[in-house]
Amino acid sequence: MKVLVAGLGSIGRRHLANVRRVMPKAEIVALSSRGRTVSGLDDADCVVTSLAEALNYGVDAAIVATPATMHVPMCIELLHAGIDVLVEKPLSHTLDGVTELTRLVAQTGRMLMVGYTLRFHPLVRLLRDEIAAGSIGRVLSARFEIGQYLPDWRPQIDFRESVTARPELGGGALLELSHEIDYAQWILGPIARVQGHLSRQADWNLAVEDCVDLVAEFERGPIGTIHLDLLQRIAQRSCKLIGTDGTLEWDQQAQSVRRFLAATKSWEVLASSAGLDRNQMYLDELHHFFASIATRRESLNTLAGAVDTLRVIDAVRRSAASGSRCNVTNNSSGKAAA
Repeated sequence: MKVLVAGLGSIGRRHLANVRRVMPKAEIVALSSRGRTVSGLDDADCVVTSLAEALNYGVDAAIVATPATMHVPMCIELLHAGIDVLVEKPLSHTLDGVTELTRLVAQTGRMLMVGYTLRFHPLVRLLRDEIAAGSIGRVLSARFEIGQYLPDWRPQIDFRESVTARPELGGGALLELSHEIDYAQWILGPIARVQGHLSRQADWNLAVEDCVDLVAEFERGPIGTIHLDLLQRIAQRSCKLIGTDGTLEWDQQAQSVRRFLAATKSWEVLASSAGLDRNQMYLDELHHFFASIATRRESLNTLAGAVDTLRVIDAVRRSAASGSRCNVTNNSSGKAAA
């Protein structure tokens, strides 16, 4: 198999190394406008500087790890060429072209998977299983939070020059930290309405929001809050789900999921992720991608989920601009993916 890795930032280089681990006999083509001047290309069999040059190699599958503003046009070109695609999250920076893209996936029969890797985190999957099994009864309220200090993300570069800090490349907390919106809907089903607030709290003089707060009304009834920030000096990611019969909590820093049941009036640790290699999520994602190519079925339905996430992002922007609650339009998945 010939595999293209397009975009060689930190996530692209991770994918490059992981493809070599997962598919050791694959021929890997790396695409970067900077060519061989990029470090960490030992796992690539060849390096090209344009998509046209890459397509001349007759690649079978592609991983798109370019800035979000480039995702849709590159994916459309790859799909037209008959190539299966794994594209990094978010699917795009806006909804423009997304309908055409999803229609093209159906027309070509090609695979288009979106890299929301928390769907491969064992504790997030446990949360979803517990909710599906009704272990805390009907969910009434939910809280999702992610925060991490942007200058610490990629200490080898000036954070002001990073993709995250640049609106023309799809930066800002709302897009960069959209994992929380994705897995919130994966667990609880579609969000119907939002009240959103975007702000710039740090003295960085950036043209993107560094803090996002939204109230989400889920179609199935729960009310949730989602907080995203680029500010917290101690990284934080957590989720709390409050039900009629108990509560579930995931704390990434504590590396555990615990459950409180009203019947026993006690907390129980259901699972721990201590010792989990963070890269395992990305390896599992690649295994799933290549298995989906073989079976022509992407069981996690990440494309529909990614479109739903973009529709929520669009509604948050409209709400922040108007100061009012906004509907999430034309939700694509209907129900949480199986």
